[in-house]
Amino acid sequence: MPLNYSRKLVTFQLCLLLSAASQFLHAQSGSPRQVVGITGKWYWVDQKGEHSLKFGDKLKPEVSCVVGEGDGLPVLAVTVNGIPVRLACEGKPECEQPIGRNCARLIPLPGSEPQHSLMLSLAAEFLAIFAEPERYVTPVSRGLEPHLEDGVLALEGERLDLAPALKDMNPGKYSVRIEPFAQQEPTSDVPVEWSGKAPASIVVPRIKPGLYRLIRLTDQSEPADPGAWALVDAPDRFSQDSAAFHSAEEQTKTWPDDVDPRVPGAVLRAYLDSLAKNARPKP
Repeated sequence: MPLNYSRKLVTFQLCLLLSAASQFLHAQSGSPRQVVGITGKWYWVDQKGEHSLKFGDKLKPEVSCVVGEGDGLPVLAVTVNGIPVRLACEGKPECEQPIGRNCARLIPLPGSEPQHSLMLSLAAEFLAIFAEPERYVTPVSRGLEPHLEDGVLALEGERLDLAPALKDMNPGKYSVRIEPFAQQEPTSDVPVEWSGKAPASIVVPRIKPGLYRLIRLTDQSEPADPGAWALVDAPDRFSQDSAAFHSAEEQTKTWPDDVDPRVPGAVLRAYLDSLAKNARPKP
């Protein structure tokens, strides 16, 4: 079952995020403009057309206009001179808006001073982009012991490859609970034998693409650790989403060692959630 965190615990965790985010913000000051948050799909525009953006991208000096699309309220967060600027798909276009896109926004150029209304602490930016921080913050650091990893898993039919989630686990036999975030989907407890090398393919009856929680179980079918998040992808989405998540993961590894370990994990889980929403078929 999902962990239920008390409001006091969540508040305490968010205070830790506030402190750690200020350290991260300082570390970003060496990059004039860099994508530090993204929901929906965003593109930068020049005379040659549109070019997709992803988490961690550093923007060229000539980039001034970005366009967004997606369900809900797509948001892009970009550091400008070390200050995170929040760009949301709302209001009138601020630059040329291609047909079929939800919005068009100007990004302040390097060396310019962002408008005061757009100057936010990174912690506040996280809260603005990811409206449910308690959804993403883990209660404690998982430490150095082997554990299931967050990531993107490939699904073909009802056959799921758990290798990315097991990559840091010791070889052996495990029982894993696959728990969907969509309440209408069934939960499955499945055995898996991990050789230490991919693949680790298992059959999960009735499983569908989407966002899941993976929980390693003890012999008594109790949770053995806090678990991991997994975006289960059909073949047409897996390569794209896996590469995007890997890029975001590598970017967080460049953050300072003294940043609270909850911060990268929270950002990456929010990013998985964003990828899952983008992959969801439109009604």
